[in-house]
Amino acid sequence: MILSMIGIIVGIVFLIFFVMKGWPLLVIGACAAMIVAVFSGLNVTEAYLTTYMSGVGDFLIGQIPIFLWGAIFGECYGITGGAKSLARFISKVFRGKNETLSPLVAIIIVFLAGILLSYGGVSAIVLMFVMVPLCMELCRESGIPRYMVPGMILGCIATSALSMPGSPQIQNVMSTSTVGVSSMAAAIPGMIAGIIILVLNVLYLNFAAKKEMAKGARFEDVAGDAESTFVEDKNLPNPLVALLPMVLVFVLYNGFKVDVNFSLMAGIILAVLLMHKNFKSMANFLKSLGDACLNAAVVSCGAAAVSGFGSVVAVTPAFAGL
Repeated sequence: MILSMIGIIVGIVFLIFFVMKGWPLLVIGACAAMIVAVFSGLNVTEAYLTTYMSGVGDFLIGQIPIFLWGAIFGECYGITGGAKSLARFISKVFRGKNETLSPLVAIIIVFLAGILLSYGGVSAIVLMFVMVPLCMELCRESGIPRYMVPGMILGCIATSALSMPGSPQIQNVMSTSTVGVSSMAAAIPGMIAGIIILVLNVLYLNFAAKKEMAKGARFEDVAGDAESTFVEDKNLPNPLVALLPMVLVFVLYNGFKVDVNFSLMAGIILAVLLMHKNFKSMANFLKSLGDACLNAAVVSCGAAAVSGFGSVVAVTPAFAGL
């Protein structure tokens, strides 16, 4: 049992180390599972071909639809500029007539935009790309050092996607489907916890920004910023129009308890109907569809590899003795 526990620890360390080095999860997950099998005295062939692959397959059967439709929905908002339009609208509302922004207001705008888009069904991966231009522009105006941009984006995504009930993000959907509860289970304590996390994140980032700025650090432009900043674009869809598919997804999923996959399908259809002009051409639309499918396959297979690793761990003597 002790040797089995050592194998689990070695397998986890092996998995984390090589993933951080950029190795593909499908390869490293299988290798880590076989390390655990060897240390635990399991039949390596059976552990890999039966236990590990069953874990991978079960995960894909249950979860790949949400990865697929979530990626397509997010791609629709990315390529049409719908997400950018909403983010800019929120920025304008909170900015008002002020030409300059305080660090606190800039951080709050980033978090509110991220929460809205995340609750609307835009996947976290797409959200990272959408939020970068907005966050960069707000940091430029408020003077927040550019190296704080990743932390601000991660904070706003994690707050809504991982901490608050009712979100159609894969993290919430997987958890609710596994334990058999609704998306709004423990809504009151979940929302309270989410608000606490939100406030603490905002306060800490504001404290960190002021601390860095007191040292003389300021936002500095670098080559290539002109292409990535949050610039004015008259061709963006109306923010209220862009909001409608998100509202539909949220209402269907949380209000009418429609399966999240069908909620996202309905949102995709409405997004295409309302913002079809922003796809520019059928070829562009098909390319974005293909990109979304590829992204969904890569992400879901990587997550499935981790699930397969967990399946092997679950049949070890060390796990049984816990």
